[in-house]
Amino acid sequence: MFVTAMGPILPQLSVYGRELGISPVVMGTVTGILPILFLLSKPAFGLLVDVLRHYRKAIFLGLILATSLFYALLYFVPSRFISQYHFKKIQCSQPETCKLDNLEDLSCNSTSRVTCDLKCNKDTFKGISGIIQLGLQDNVCFYNASLDCSVCDAICDDDIENNTHCLYTSFTFWAFIILISLGTIGFNVLNSISDAICFDVIEDEYDYGKQRVWGTIGFGITALISGYVVQYFSGNQLTYTPALIIMLICTAIDFFACIKLEIPIIQAPKNIFKSLKDLLNNCQTIVFIFYATMAGIVDSFVVYFLFWYIEDFALLTKTPNTKLLEGLIVAAQTLGAEIIFFYISGKIWNF
Repeated sequence: MFVTAMGPILPQLSVYGRELGISPVVMGTVTGILPILFLLSKPAFGLLVDVLRHYRKAIFLGLILATSLFYALLYFVPSRFISQYHFKKIQCSQPETCKLDNLEDLSCNSTSRVTCDLKCNKDTFKGISGIIQLGLQDNVCFYNASLDCSVCDAICDDDIENNTHCLYTSFTFWAFIILISLGTIGFNVLNSISDAICFDVIEDEYDYGKQRVWGTIGFGITALISGYVVQYFSGNQLTYTPALIIMLICTAIDFFACIKLEIPIIQAPKNIFKSLKDLLNNCQTIVFIFYATMAGIVDSFVVYFLFWYIEDFALLTKTPNTKLLEGLIVAAQTLGAEIIFFYISGKIWNF
């Protein structure tokens, strides 16, 4: 059920950052550093659980609450979504020219860099860079613009890659980065602990893949539902509040279900580090670690940047209902391919 709770929010984290104005380079850097933190936090929590075996359930429940809380606090991160501005009958024969040497002195709250499409008679000029004064939308200037027309209309979008002169020192940026980092670390640690608990509970009586498949079913369903409700309730201003509400409801159900979960007490090894050394001396373990590493590298491109690409493509082609489309993509991935492979994973493993 916890995986189900993460369906509405996990796929959207990178594009949430995009909508705050974070560039692909910065977002890629953050998501590249996070796996290093996973590498440190997973063994640390694993050791903690091994040492405090009688408190495994309390640690597990605490991580569920903490992870969901970190993601829920994104609600309070000030929005900085991409805006679009419309200008009518601009004097394009002599447009006001931005002073390039003053670009670094832009005000955080009163100016914005934009990329504009200008329509003049039958001609269209695309990708013209400029600056607008917020609150004075008839005041726009362009740089490197040479237009052969008199009067034109303009549609301008925030230039998210270059409009970051104040973002990276703002509360919005650091609150977002800290919350998604803590939440994602918690999610990855929980994945490892929940897998271990699942194996302890089912032992050899049931196929793990058939148990795990229910998580991916829930993930796909909630991702699809949240994509629809986010699109439905957003209107002109995108809001992730419906997705966060779905996450909290599923987390509450999961938490109360886990309270009743009976976790068997497993005898601790006499020497944890010796057991770890013996495990790493196993050739099959090394092969599995290599496979998991390579699979993670390949998967990261899809996990972190597929929706980013979809958002960019939708903006370019003026495609509506983007969030619903993203929900459908997750549903197709999970309710299609993943269900099949989780179900037969036990047979593949034994083969």
